[in-house]
Amino acid sequence: MEGTFKVIRRPFVQLFSLHTFVKCDNNVKQVPLVFVLMSRRQAKDYRAVFKELRGLVNIKWDVIVSDFEAALWRATREIYPGAVHRGIKKDQKVCRRNVLSAKRPHTVSSIA
Repeated sequence: MEGTFKVIRRPFVQLFSLHTFVKCDNNVKQVPLVFVLMSRRQAKDYRAVFKELRGLVNIKWDVIVSDFEAALWRATREIYPGAVHRGIKKDQKVCRRNVLSAKRPHTVSSIA
């Protein structure tokens, strides 16, 4: 999960994106799944996004990787209580390695 602020103009404050890591043999790629324009960054806003996504597709998040935004972490704990939540490292290779070395190595395990 990532929030981008520099490319967004009012009334929006954030371009929020959800990605997954896809692994085939020794190759790992990060693939964007969803982009959301957000006008606020409160826990209730992230909860609304996650609830809407659950209504559209059945995604089971095993590992969530994001920056250390408190509102986002509160929302993911509530909506995806069984998921492991890890913070983003500045070096994406380290981040990717952390995800793949997790007990459950896939960010998204099922989409229906």
